[in-house]
Amino acid sequence: MRNLYPRLAATNLKKNRRFYLPYLLACIVIVALFCIMLTLASDPYLGQMQHGGSVSQVLGFGVSIMALFSAIILFYTNSTFTKQRKREFAIYNILGMEKRHISYVLFWESLYTAAMALFFGLVAAGVFSKLLQLVLMRLIGGEATFGLNIRLMSIGYTVVFFGALFLLLLLNTIRIIHLSNPVQLLRAGSEGEREPRSKWILALLGAVCLAAGYIISLRTNVALYAIQNFFPAVILVIIGTYLTFIALSVVVLKALRKNRRYYYKTSHFATVSGLIYRMSRNAAGLASICILSTMVLVTVSTTVSLYKGLDAYADVRWSQDMTLTLMTDPQTNTVPDVAPVLRVVDDTMTRAGLTQSNVHGYRTVRFSAQRSGDALDLTSEQLTGSSADEYAVMVLDTEGYADLTGEQVTLAPGEALAWTDGAAFGDTLTLGGDTLRLRQLDSFSLVSGSSIMGLHTLYLVVPDLDSVLELRAQQNAYTSEHGGTRSMLNYTYQFDLSGTDDEQLDALHVLLSDPAFESAAVAANVNYTTDMRADGYPTLRSTYGGFLFLGFFLGFVFLFATVLIIYYKQISEGYEDQRRYQIMQQVGMSRKEVKRAINKQILLVFFLPLLMAALHMVFAFEIICNMLLVFGMVNRLLFFGCTAVTFLIFAAAYVVVYRITAHTYYRLVEA
Repeated sequence: MRNLYPRLAATNLKKNRRFYLPYLLACIVIVALFCIMLTLASDPYLGQMQHGGSVSQVLGFGVSIMALFSAIILFYTNSTFTKQRKREFAIYNILGMEKRHISYVLFWESLYTAAMALFFGLVAAGVFSKLLQLVLMRLIGGEATFGLNIRLMSIGYTVVFFGALFLLLLLNTIRIIHLSNPVQLLRAGSEGEREPRSKWILALLGAVCLAAGYIISLRTNVALYAIQNFFPAVILVIIGTYLTFIALSVVVLKALRKNRRYYYKTSHFATVSGLIYRMSRNAAGLASICILSTMVLVTVSTTVSLYKGLDAYADVRWSQDMTLTLMTDPQTNTVPDVAPVLRVVDDTMTRAGLTQSNVHGYRTVRFSAQRSGDALDLTSEQLTGSSADEYAVMVLDTEGYADLTGEQVTLAPGEALAWTDGAAFGDTLTLGGDTLRLRQLDSFSLVSGSSIMGLHTLYLVVPDLDSVLELRAQQNAYTSEHGGTRSMLNYTYQFDLSGTDDEQLDALHVLLSDPAFESAAVAANVNYTTDMRADGYPTLRSTYGGFLFLGFFLGFVFLFATVLIIYYKQISEGYEDQRRYQIMQQVGMSRKEVKRAINKQILLVFFLPLLMAALHMVFAFEIICNMLLVFGMVNRLLFFGCTAVTFLIFAAAYVVVYRITAHTYYRLVEA
């Protein structure tokens, strides 16, 4: 008797191979991908790389996503597989097998599945992990290493995680069997044949959720605020998508059926009536396909855009090889003598054998202000990015402007040069208690971090250093009265350097460890920050390369899940439509008309998620562009091009999947 259950389990899996093999394939692929991601995230070589820490963090985030998504995919495929076997379980029960005996069979089936999934999945992970490591190293600019051994820790975590997951799947299936009676299980195959009711409240709620998500996306025009709004908008769109497919689609189709002029035509009659049932049965699956398709488009297009725009961002972020910023004490109003500090810097570069060029030095004051027309009100808070009218104001004198541009300008008292990346100001600007007469500049050589992140910046060039200090005093007086952060007088020293990146980094390390540099900064009463392209660019490339790798990795996972759902949907519909196909011929429709009607239904149902995903991307374009600004991607045309190409490639793959699964579907309904 004990040998009966293992044999029966093996026989069942073999007889149900049309449903079981895709499920087993899904398990193997998910196990392999999870193990590969875990292996790369915990790769000790990556952790030892100079700039590998950020990549490890990105991949660690990917492991969390993979864990969640693995559970979702396997529960979905297992539930679909179980649903198709409910009649089989009922027959076993009627023939005399108790539910505990069926549970024994399910246990052995789960054991076979888990063993094969873990074995072949771990083997596949061992085979492909090295290839993916080489791809990752190429993206982040790292050097390839010999050998990548899957660590026992990764194997152990994978076995434990999926062992627990398969146990939960088994318990869930046993729960379904024990809570159902044989009659219910026998009737499970015909569930959904009753005409669905019009759910007006859910349809209205779905439309409202979609509209709310779209409006949030379109009205978000500040970069940092986009991150706060993105996830609420995503949740609203997901809810709206499911409710649209579940309720709104049925309401619309029933409205078309009431339109006699439209409905009572041969081509429309069969299509609309059939779609009402199809949408009811497949609403959740179609909504899932739509959401997964959108996730593929978002993850791939955004990460490709970031990586392609990396060099353009770096050219803005590091306009010169080395930037030293000397910051005064916010509580003092004196102008420090920074010449001794700069001499130490120059001497260090000379001793390192490096030649400085394009040397610039200028003083600035920066503070935040709220714009109202042609007036700026001093604000008491740091920049938050939560308002499109919030500006970062950067003030420098004509001496610093001449050093930057080589252009000598003379300004009268109360006069200023102005340039902003926001809406242009008029001829005058009211700032604090003063009114400045403005002369507009066509361009400006400085680009601040605020500009990179999409926040508006106003650059003001005033007649002399005293004018700069006067504006600083006004802002500090405001913060003293109302609270907030006092502004500092900064001295920025920038230059290009000869030599390789390693030579420049060595010189920087020598400078920062030189006691003379530290003592000169203390004597001048300034704090300092350094920013070198040779140090920052590899870190940025590693991070964005990690994002691109994760984007393609997760994009493949989402695409795989989409294909899996589509396959199961087509197979299950094929079995359900066999009887309907025969009835349509019996009532007088020719075989050609029946096939045309069903083909039209399948096309509409199949491509509706893709069209809906495209609509989601159209409305999400604005908020995603603003989110990308936070990461330095300012080229909207680049993101549009990447999104368009990604959609075309995905749509082509979608069509291929349709043709393959449709062929299987027609073979079933015509059997």
